[in-house]
Amino acid sequence: MTTNKNKTVLELGCGTAPVAGLCALSLGYRVVFSDLQSILPSTRRNVELNAARIFDYRGFGSLCKETVDVLEYDWNKMIPERVSELSPLSLVICSDCLYRRELHESLAKVLQGLLKKDTLHKSGGSDEKDETVALISFQVRSDNKEEFLFFTESLPRVGLCAESINIKGILSSMKMPTKSKEGQYSSMGNAQGLYLYLVKASHEA
Repeated sequence: MTTNKNKTVLELGCGTAPVAGLCALSLGYRVVFSDLQSILPSTRRNVELNAARIFDYRGFGSLCKETVDVLEYDWNKMIPERVSELSPLSLVICSDCLYRRELHESLAKVLQGLLKKDTLHKSGGSDEKDETVALISFQVRSDNKEEFLFFTESLPRVGLCAESINIKGILSSMKMPTKSKEGQYSSMGNAQGLYLYLVKASHEA
């Protein structure tokens, strides 16, 4: 995937099984997997195992430092040096990290520092403008749907805006094994409370 080889995706709060980041890796992106230090040993092992298979299947060559990073990113601290080195980022992704209300402000401030608008880059000998955006996916887990407060309260306070992406059609086209019948699959269109938002810097004055 030569079109993505120089583009970087950062996954925030990737956890021990970073499926979203691995999907980006399979599309040819350079990927930075990040989470708290206590999580990283399992994350690193899973990334190594799966990335090696992805690279072999896709013909990307051997696993290398330039293509994959697994590093600590505490949202209450400075942006990691490696992330700064790879900026501007093409995309920031974060999956299922909104279930704790007390983390909303920290995540919003992290995104504020990462999402850049009107970044100049070279393309075909000329300068083009681009911006870093984020994709935030989550499942509603709280009884009062506090997850949505991240988009209506936390993001506007740091100058970011968000828009919902309709994923019902995508979910309906996906299949997953059922729990009741071995070997049977059902549509994910019935999955409840799954959402995807696009987040970017606000262009309002």
